Amino acid sequence: MDEQTRKRYKEYHARSRARLARLPNVVGTMVSTKITVGQDTGKPCITVLVRKKLPKELLKASEIVPPVAVDSVTGEEFLTDVVESGEIRKQV
Repeated sequence: MDEQTRKRYKEYHARSRARLARLPNVVGTMVSTKITVGQDTGKPCITVLVRKKLPKELLKASEIVPPVAVDSVTGEEFLTDVVESGEIRKQV
């Protein structure tokens, strides 16, 4: 990912991570590259880490992470990826 793209994704991530973190089941977010069928596509994305991936039918519309998020500030589109990570715990 080139530096300009990384910067745009990081700026969007900074504006959107608090909203994403409020979704049920979300344990973290980060700028990364999209994984599809176990393969890294190399495409930049906002990765949303969840305890457990759930079928969309079990979620309310407001709880679903869209495949492409639109920045309400710039109107720019950003790919997303939902990754099951399990519970994330602080190591001491």
